[in-house]
Amino acid sequence: MSGKSLKAMAADKDNNAVKKTDLWKVDPRVLIEVEGFNLRDYDDPEVIAQIEAFADAYAAGRYVPPLIVWTDDEGHISPVEGHLRRRGAMLAIERGHDLPYLECVSFKGSDAERIEVMLRSADGLQLRPLNTAIGYLRLHRKGYSNQEIAQKMHRTVARVEQLLLLGMANSDVHALVKSGKVSADAAIEAVRLHGEAAGEYMQSTLNKGGKVTRGAVRGAGIPPKVAGTVTGAFGELFGKRTRGGVLEGLARWEASGMPKGQKIEVDAAALLALKEAHDALESITEKRSSRASERAAKASQGNLEGLE
Repeated sequence: MSGKSLKAMAADKDNNAVKKTDLWKVDPRVLIEVEGFNLRDYDDPEVIAQIEAFADAYAAGRYVPPLIVWTDDEGHISPVEGHLRRRGAMLAIERGHDLPYLECVSFKGSDAERIEVMLRSADGLQLRPLNTAIGYLRLHRKGYSNQEIAQKMHRTVARVEQLLLLGMANSDVHALVKSGKVSADAAIEAVRLHGEAAGEYMQSTLNKGGKVTRGAVRGAGIPPKVAGTVTGAFGELFGKRTRGGVLEGLARWEASGMPKGQKIEVDAAALLALKEAHDALESITEKRSSRASERAAKASQGNLEGLE
């Protein structure tokens, strides 16, 4: 005995658990992509493979989720979510498979909400960070705050800010990220530190045979022990015991026009702490320079051996 159908349940006025929605059948040939709306790179091998997967699914008659579409004032039907499914359907048709209709759901919402849906696309393939960054920038330009973007996209505000920084970067930065030569996170760090010159900095590093990673761009950090020494040195200089005298001396010097050669009395313990901090930093610099020279020498030797 068959159970009660969803159609029958939806028709039952006393049943509030099941409601009928609008599901339309649309000829894939009449679906028109709005140029530039979808942020996917159709030359990306993963995107091409995903389109192929949808084409195979349609050809084999397997289930594919409905597309979300919207209709403009002139009656043009365009995908909001499902661009790869549409292309997969068209590929299946080109290969001779009969596919007269695709199931579609009508989108209801604003232009900004269409961007939101596209960014959360259920095509099964996440957008690349650069594409996501451009999408976040679109929302930002439509008046969304960083907090609103983070909330709607289920990201942290910090990550949204990072991607917006990437989205607003110059075209040479975008080109390096798109080519795969530089990761999105490394580019974000470069833009943060070098601003307008980020692309030039990264390309120059690559031309010299260097690697552009987030860590390399940021630079090697100071070991915690040495950082503690530096912090302690400044504590000695500007701590409660010596702060008053040093600041008063600086104030008098500034008030007198900052003449060259004027002396300020500093506590000997504070001066010793500064010397120790300086020595620790200098030691790290020398060790890193020595290791860099050794790596360069080995690389040079390897190149010479390869010529023999």
